[in-house]
Amino acid sequence: MHPLVCESCGAFFLSPVSCDGMDLLTSILYPPHASFSTAGDVIVVDSDNSRVQVFGSDLRLRVVLGSRGSLPHQFNQPMCVSLTRDPAENLVITDSANASVKVRAAAGDSCTGFIGAPKEERELEQRWRSKRARDRQKKEKRVYERVSERERERTREKERERERSEKEGRKTSRRDGERRG
Repeated sequence: MHPLVCESCGAFFLSPVSCDGMDLLTSILYPPHASFSTAGDVIVVDSDNSRVQVFGSDLRLRVVLGSRGSLPHQFNQPMCVSLTRDPAENLVITDSANASVKVRAAAGDSCTGFIGAPKEERELEQRWRSKRARDRQKKEKRVYERVSERERERTREKERERERSEKEGRKTSRRDGERRG
């Protein structure tokens, strides 16, 4: 069986179907990477469909891994797949839009490892950091306002002192003038 490419949309198929009746299980949109297991399976990263497909050595679909999303078992534009060198040959998949690397069993039954944060966690952390930065700015502003208020109070106190000393200077000069006269 040879792969077929639709001329109208560029989809890659492993079974003869038209785009009108697109075979969603075997259609592959933008496959940036593929790997081969020691058993001869073909593992294809299907980036635009946000999944990884495992085909047997006879090119029949065995397993579809993932769907679009940001949970540990989901993908959002996976880009590369590799196999671990242990007998289990787990799949190591880079998930670009989720900024993570996921380790899946080749049989597709579970997500066995996860490096990186799901999108919701990243967004939550970003919101938390933004809130923390705003809180820090508010605190700095309050401290600045307190310091500014203290400085203004000190300036007022100095002005009062100067006024008092000027008044006393005038009184002293009057007394001196009265004594001379």
